[in-house]
Amino acid sequence: MLSCTLLSAGSEPAAAAPSVVRPESFSFEAQLPSSDGYSLYLRSEGHRKIWLDIGTEDIEKSYVTMTYTTTGRVDRNGIEADFGQFGRVDLRFSGSSQRELFPFPNCKGAKPEVQQYGALRGRVEFKSLGGVVELDASRVEEGHTRHAPRRTCAPKPSQVTSGGPEIAMRSGRREAESESFVKTFVARARLMERTIDLYAVKIESRVIDLAATSTRRFGPVLVSTSVHASEDETAGPGQAVELSIAGSGPRPRGASLSAAAPFSGSATYRKRPGAAPSWLGSLAAEIPGEGTLPLAGPGFRAALCSYSSNKLERACERTVAPPHLVG
Repeated sequence: MLSCTLLSAGSEPAAAAPSVVRPESFSFEAQLPSSDGYSLYLRSEGHRKIWLDIGTEDIEKSYVTMTYTTTGRVDRNGIEADFGQFGRVDLRFSGSSQRELFPFPNCKGAKPEVQQYGALRGRVEFKSLGGVVELDASRVEEGHTRHAPRRTCAPKPSQVTSGGPEIAMRSGRREAESESFVKTFVARARLMERTIDLYAVKIESRVIDLAATSTRRFGPVLVSTSVHASEDETAGPGQAVELSIAGSGPRPRGASLSAAAPFSGSATYRKRPGAAPSWLGSLAAEIPGEGTLPLAGPGFRAALCSYSSNKLERACERTVAPPHLVG
């Protein structure tokens, strides 16, 4: 009787992993003609939210990125968007287009994903804030749409958690207790009808990115412009980005930051017990279309973070707001 019981228990099938429901999705992208040394991409996720991404083509030195976000209409036939004082877009797929189908082998009864490529004709009229970038075009060489239907799928191995909740808790504690070799500094203020953000990330002894962003709204259009420091590793003293950090642990107590054009000046971060951290100094940046804007002062909230866990790092940054995700 005992052997039968053991055999029965051993032959019990393992519980099936829960299925994952993927919502329906649609996206559009088209590279517009370059203008004034900038590349331009028109993009949409869904059928309403549309944005124009602009960036300097030469990113060896300091570079600029701009995003103009609005609402409009986009489907497999084309795209239409009103950027207010900055211009408008009205493009339709023209002539024969190429279609590609991609099945979902791990999904139940789903139609395939459909991707469509083709030239677009119509009109693109755009002039950025301050006239930095101007474009007037009637043809786009290639646009791309992607439509994926709603589907129910078996999870991939990377989406399956094993080991039980106590394993995850122990892992989380280890991450919280260890110091990361990646350090980020974030600062934000609402000044002159703009949101001004500063973001710096340092890996070991090198600052790999320093960006200042100005974001403001013009009616239905949200405009976000960023300048990034030069990535030239051969720059000498006073030319490269200098970020000195005082203290250790996940929330160091102090830092100082300075950089060359398009940045100028310097600023100092201080974190004292019982008081809000301060970020004071003359640090500023020249942002195209916006002029020279302050990046430090009593109106700025700031945080210096050093965690080995991405989740904890993002939580630390959110005490200010994640400037690298603005817009």
